[in-house]
Amino acid sequence: MKSLSCFLAGGLTLVIAANSHAQVQQIIPQQGGGFGFNIVIGNGGPVENKTEKNKSKIAGTWETKKVAKGLPENAKWEFKKDGSVILSTPLKVDLNRGAKQGEKSPFPDKIPVATGTYKVEGDTLSINLKMVENGKVVAHKTMITKLTDKEMQTKDEKGKVNEFTKK
Repeated sequence: MKSLSCFLAGGLTLVIAANSHAQVQQIIPQQGGGFGFNIVIGNGGPVENKTEKNKSKIAGTWETKKVAKGLPENAKWEFKKDGSVILSTPLKVDLNRGAKQGEKSPFPDKIPVATGTYKVEGDTLSINLKMVENGKVVAHKTMITKLTDKEMQTKDEKGKVNEFTKK
């Protein structure tokens, strides 16, 4: 984002390209009938840029690394580009009993427990889930405190921190 200060007087006109995003921050009257102003020029507002950047980084599969009390441990969160999300947790029964040692079980290691939608606005991640088992709808809003290509950290309204790694 660039900042530009200008002074116009005597019928001068400032032209800004139509595809640029400009915001006048301050208009200052000047002696002699002109005026000065500050303009911020960028590729969209800071929240808009942050939203798009965070949306693209969140899309994918994340596994819980550290979770706050009450959230499933060893869970898998699959955030799809279309705004849908699937929460899967480890199976609670030992399905490997019939498998020979060293063989992988034919059953999945995690099963979906909730499906829903998510929305990113700046650093806010809003998730609406419908539990598979009982149909209960859960809404959760959290603040993204760290987001890289491989790590994500969130903090909810109660200060609970969750950490995730991208698969």
